[in-house]
Amino acid sequence: MQVRASADLAVIRYRARLSFPSGKVVDCWHMDVYERRATGWMAVWSKATAVPSPSA
Repeated sequence: MQVRASADLAVIRYRARLSFPSGKVVDCWHMDVYERRATGWMAVWSKATAVPSPSA
């Protein structure tokens, strides 16, 4: 896991494995962006990018 943060913004990047009801499993890099608001920290953006399989 990698984290970059400032007083009001944090970005977290990590490897994840997503499983779908169809049975498909995807390894991906996942990134979440958090923003400090008056009520506390809130996730404001999230993205997953598939990691190509070695045979691709």
